Amino acid sequence: MKKYFKKFLPVLLILTLTILASVTVEAKTTTFPARTVTAYSKSSKSYNSFLGKYISSNERILNVVPSSKKVTSLKSTNSSVVSLKTQNGSGNSKGNTGIFLNVKKAGTATVSYKIGADTYKVKIVAKKYTSPFSALSLGDSNILSAFNSKGTYTLSYATYKNKSLKLNYEAKNGWSIYASYLQQPGHQKSDIVNNNASFKVTNKNSALILSASNSKTQQNEECIIIFK
Repeated sequence: MKKYFKKFLPVLLILTLTILASVTVEAKTTTFPARTVTAYSKSSKSYNSFLGKYISSNERILNVVPSSKKVTSLKSTNSSVVSLKTQNGSGNSKGNTGIFLNVKKAGTATVSYKIGADTYKVKIVAKKYTSPFSALSLGDSNILSAFNSKGTYTLSYATYKNKSLKLNYEAKNGWSIYASYLQQPGHQKSDIVNNNASFKVTNKNSALILSASNSKTQQNEECIIIFK
């Protein structure tokens, strides 16, 4: 019996390999829930920890994959509204590839891309930036108007270094300020700054970030004050 088994074992292995080779893995398509984003002014900036630097507020990460996986077929049904691009991460994100959304103006588009043979799609609804504040001051300065048309305001770090600054804000009707914190680029550190509370800036290029949301429009906005 063993003699016959040994004799037919190579034939059995060949048949098994032939069957496995004929089985193809069917590529799949995944459609994510629609996503609402904000179209900021071109001068608006935000700190991106994936890249370790300040970039346009209109560029935000859609997905992150290991760099060993091939990302191809970046498409948009309306490239005048939004487009896609890939960028390699830096620092703690090194070895990963970010799939970035580039928002150009208000409108709607469906973007798609492939990771290997699989396709991923998501509908993007871009809405124009609007200030979420009805009141905003920093220390003795009323800076409400600084955010009327853009999401970024720059102050001199040398002027405010180690000085106690009091933050005060109120949200417009329909908006909620759900987070405010001081981000220190390069330090992987952020400190919560409460409304009507004081804080100190001790590192150049730190940013006071105020995150707001609107349940009616489904928008999430990020307004930042950079101490440059």
